[in-house]
Amino acid sequence: MSPTDPKTNLAALYAQLRDRSGEAVLANPVAGDDAWLAQMLRDPTWQALDRRDDGALLFAKLGAKGIRKAAFLDRRSVPFADTIAGARSAQPATIRGCAPCWTDMRVIVHTGHCGSTLLARALAALPDVTVLKEPPLLRWTAPIDPNPVDSQTVSALLGRRFENRPTVVKVTSFATAAMATMHEKARTLGSNFNFAVVALGCGLDDHVVHMQATHTSDVGTGGPKALAALGADASAVAWDSLSPDGQLAADWLAKIAAMMRIVGLADRASTISSHQLLDDQLETIRRAANTLGMPCSRDAMATVMDSGVLQRAAKRRGVAMTAQDRIAQLATTKRAQAPRIHAARTEMARLCASTPVFSDAVAWAKAVRWERQ
Repeated sequence: MSPTDPKTNLAALYAQLRDRSGEAVLANPVAGDDAWLAQMLRDPTWQALDRRDDGALLFAKLGAKGIRKAAFLDRRSVPFADTIAGARSAQPATIRGCAPCWTDMRVIVHTGHCGSTLLARALAALPDVTVLKEPPLLRWTAPIDPNPVDSQTVSALLGRRFENRPTVVKVTSFATAAMATMHEKARTLGSNFNFAVVALGCGLDDHVVHMQATHTSDVGTGGPKALAALGADASAVAWDSLSPDGQLAADWLAKIAAMMRIVGLADRASTISSHQLLDDQLETIRRAANTLGMPCSRDAMATVMDSGVLQRAAKRRGVAMTAQDRIAQLATTKRAQAPRIHAARTEMARLCASTPVFSDAVAWAKAVRWERQ
């Protein structure tokens, strides 16, 4: 099926490409020849959104508007795409000749459900800035994925720039292991390397509230990956043997430990709490933009205000929720979840006693004023 099919056929095209049973869906020109992937590597409007078990990558062609509208650049971006296509990994020589390595690393890393989508949308409203919201590429790397995508392909896809504009990548905390590896490799490529990190998070109490108020299931999927990203330092923690409260605590501890490490590698970094983002939005956004090397003049901040993104503190577009509404909602949930918070804190103390990296993570979270003293 050709990548020029009308947009109305996107869902059917995606389903066919995703079908693991038929090779015909990857027929020419969607087949995995180097020339086709080379075209995608040169054009940043092609974003990898999914992959098949046989290694084929699936791409959505998203214009600037689609990238701005999509809350996540995985399979949930399909409704915002112009078309969908597939390609297989090319040879390393082809990749090197088509796209640079990811050396301009400007990253938002977060603990989950703490305001990162709001921050990403606000930064995307700045003039001449592109924000990629959680492209799945870094989730397809070792040690998180047992069948990882070639790291050079991942680096090349993340290294593309839109009309030479600065690009920010929002990533989940368990993707920091892959970022650390790419950071080490990219350091050897020359003096133009840049690594700036904005870390957005919260203390354990608020993490419990965020997860209970939004997506409890995310703990079960993200927690084991966050532990895997820590490697041997957390290998003694058996996720399946933990109670639900223990899993909430381990999920937060692993994410904080991963963020602590990546902040330590950055050339420039700032730590922002979820409360700061809600309490003082413009100053927090200005500080994040400054850390990431983005325009943060008075006129640039006025553009953010005029965009209306700060009046939507809900992840779903079209949901009217101001920062004050969100603060009130979280306060109500926090009171209701007091027993769960207490149980999670008990489990946190137990895990810290047996896992030094977790104890270090709590000390770091206190130092950046996310966790209570």
